Amino acid sequence: KSFSVNLWVKVGAVLEGVDNSGVSHFLEHMVFKGTEKYSAEQINQEIENLGGWQNAATSMDYTNYYLTVPPSAWETGLQVVQQLTLYPRLPADQFDLEKQVIISELKRDRDNPERIIWKKFNPLIYPDHPYGKAIIGTRQTLDQLEYNQLVDFHSTYYRPENLVLIVAGKFSVVDLLKRVEQLFLSSSTPAPGAGSRTVPEVPLLTGSRELQGNHPVGQVYGLYGTVGYGIDHPESVQLDLLVKILGGSRSSRLYEQLVYRKQLADSIVADFITRKEAGPLLISYRCSPENLDKLEAAIDSTMKQIVEEGIGEEELKRARVQLETELIYSSQTAAGQTDQLGYGLVLDNLDYIINYIAQLRQVSRADLTALAEEMFIGRKWARYRLLSGGESDGEN
Repeated sequence: KSFSVNLWVKVGAVLEGVDNSGVSHFLEHMVFKGTEKYSAEQINQEIENLGGWQNAATSMDYTNYYLTVPPSAWETGLQVVQQLTLYPRLPADQFDLEKQVIISELKRDRDNPERIIWKKFNPLIYPDHPYGKAIIGTRQTLDQLEYNQLVDFHSTYYRPENLVLIVAGKFSVVDLLKRVEQLFLSSSTPAPGAGSRTVPEVPLLTGSRELQGNHPVGQVYGLYGTVGYGIDHPESVQLDLLVKILGGSRSSRLYEQLVYRKQLADSIVADFITRKEAGPLLISYRCSPENLDKLEAAIDSTMKQIVEEGIGEEELKRARVQLETELIYSSQTAAGQTDQLGYGLVLDNLDYIINYIAQLRQVSRADLTALAEEMFIGRKWARYRLLSGGESDGEN
């Protein structure tokens, strides 16, 4: 038995300006430097002494702080996330020290091929949108970031009306609601007045975009993708199904044909990242240099085959069962439940989560064939290749 708390803040990298890129992720680090009630050491000790755990993450659309503790410690769990989000001290003397920690993260990314291709690919698929930026920022933006920008960002966005609180586990609803009101809605909490959360619409690519770099590795890493749909789009669930069939498992078209049968790739995965606005449909692959051209031709051929020949009934059933099972399995824990519900609420579409399985079961083969034609033929795609040899194209 456990009690999980997941507090989502409706702000992420997408709401940053050019002059404070990376501040959302920086702030996520800094709140753990102490709060009005807890020192930096006490924040971790308070949870670990209970046998619990905690973490945080920054995304494009949101930042979330989550922890799990024994049911008897539910009040402590609530108070810790309240302190982290509404009452961090943000000590000025820790600002430059933490900046160096984050710059070290950037340096480590130079040796990670997957992170290199993601950073290079993102601006290709989102050339005119904030989704194209790096969540962590760049060395230049971090060097220029000032302490007052961090404080201003917190005071602008970290307010009760921008928070989504999800809890799961064993607790008294009456007691919990009373304590939540005391912690998050009392007269001492920050007053309303948060900044605008409007995210611009994502433009489709108007032409194919390609770029490549080098890295001293023995294999080629590639990322190939196009703009998909946002969470509010009626076909976003259909796109999950299509991507699962294309390359979302080891029984998918791409993996079965290009890894098992033709042995052109060492790995290949298709994914669709659901976001507030149009998320990316992605195909990532790793292969030997001599197989690159054949592999990329085979990827295009596989997508064309789906459009021309359609999808089999058993193939659709298998993908549907896989997605349903993943959702059900993740909801078996208190932490998984807070993840699912919080994701829908922070993106202002709880119905997406509640009706997900029902929507999956309504999708037909004809629906997916039409969607495949739109995505695989009708959309322009971007591609980044990280070739074997030469000096790294990773950046600080």
